[in-house]
Amino acid sequence: MEPIPEMGFMEAVKVSFEKYADFEGRARRTEFWYFRLFQIMVIFGLGFCCIPLALIDENLMILPVILIMLFAVATIIPSLASSVRRLHDTNNSGWLLLLDIFCANGLVMIVIGCIEGKMGPNQYGPDPKRSNTDFHNQNGFY
Repeated sequence: MEPIPEMGFMEAVKVSFEKYADFEGRARRTEFWYFRLFQIMVIFGLGFCCIPLALIDENLMILPVILIMLFAVATIIPSLASSVRRLHDTNNSGWLLLLDIFCANGLVMIVIGCIEGKMGPNQYGPDPKRSNTDFHNQNGFY
């Protein structure tokens, strides 16, 4: 099996949005972490917009706050989906995400996000890092 080149930032974000509510299959570490980085960058960017608007008028500060809330709502499903696919890559059930959300406060996904995925296919699908699978040919990963 030949390794596939790493995903870039834009490609990882694009794949996460293309698989908006796809809770099946597997996700590479780069796809998982770059999507989280994208979310943080957008939220911090909108948050920094609050500062000059607050200096002009306190009532203008509500616009970035509303945009942050809309962005958070719009990205919660792809965020959960990429987390479940990341769990699948490490050969864990997606239900482990519930434990993380309600008990571990994100610690499980931080650890799982750093662990190398299982080499070769597993019960959740083909290895996203190897090129001799139909999955990669369908999605343009060469």
